[in-house]
Amino acid sequence: MKRIALLTSALFCIYSLKAQTVENGLAYVKYHIKFVNDTTNKTNFYETNIYTVIGKEFSLYTLILPKEKEPTPNKGNSSIVTSRSMAFVSGSSPIVEPFYYKFKSNELMALGQFGSEFTALVDERPTKWNITEEKKEIGGYESKKATISWKGRDYEVWFTEELPFTTGPWKFTGLPGLVLEVTDKSGDISITYEGFDMFDEPRPLTIFQGTPKTVSYKIFLTTKEKFQDNTGAYLESLTSGNPNSKIMISSPNGGDSREISIDEMKAIMKQSAEEDKKRNNNRIEL
Repeated sequence: MKRIALLTSALFCIYSLKAQTVENGLAYVKYHIKFVNDTTNKTNFYETNIYTVIGKEFSLYTLILPKEKEPTPNKGNSSIVTSRSMAFVSGSSPIVEPFYYKFKSNELMALGQFGSEFTALVDERPTKWNITEEKKEIGGYESKKATISWKGRDYEVWFTEELPFTTGPWKFTGLPGLVLEVTDKSGDISITYEGFDMFDEPRPLTIFQGTPKTVSYKIFLTTKEKFQDNTGAYLESLTSGNPNSKIMISSPNGGDSREISIDEMKAIMKQSAEEDKKRNNNRIEL
C-alpha cells in the first residue's frame, strides 16, 4: 500500500507547450484483451496487451505505454524530416483509439487523429452499475463483482477498492475502485488483469495536438472511416513538396525496415483496409 499512497499524494501537472496538452502519467495497469472480432469464426480470438495510465486526476486508456522521454529534434540539421508512424496489424483491437478520463468531472473523451485534424469528444460511459456482494481475489487484491447491461452487451466486471482509482480499461470507469477484469455474457470479450506498477519517474503524455474539436461519437466514427478510406491522399499531403520525405516500412516485431514508394504504401493500406472490414465485423457496441 505504500506505493499507492505515494501515487495518490504525488504532484500532478498539466501544461501546454507549442499547442500541445501534456499530462504526467504516474502509474499504469497492464491488461490482456481477447476479442472475437469475426463472427464467422468464433474460435479465433484477436488478443493483445492494453494499458491504462493513471495520473493524479486522470487516466488514459492506450495500446502503447508512453516512452520515458520524447526525442529532442536536431534543429541544426535542415535535412531532418518529421516522421509519422502508421501501424497495420493483422486483426484489430475493437478499441484502438485512446480514452481520456477526468476523475473529478467524470468526463470521458475518445481521442483520434485523422489526417492533420485532431478530434476529441465527450463520450458516453457505463454508469448504471449493479454492485453485488460477491467477492474473489485477483492479482492479490480482494475484488467485488459488478454487472451492467450497456450498448447491447451484458458485462460482468470485477474491481478492487484496494487500488482507489475510479477507472479501468476502455470505458469502464466510475466504480469505487480500479477495474481488474471484464467479460461479457456472450463470451466475445475478455479483459484480464496483468499487473499494476508505478513509473520510476512521471511519464509525459501528449493528450491533444493543437486545439481539439469536440464532436459526437457518430461523427467521430464517420470521420475515422472516411480517413481510412482515403489515406492515400493523406500520404501525398505529408510528402508533397518535400524531396527529403521517405516512407519506411518495418515488421511489428521490430525487424529491419525498408523504404517503399507512395504507390506501394497506398496498395498496402488499401489491402489492409479491405481485409480489416471483412475480418472485423463484430462491433463491440451493438
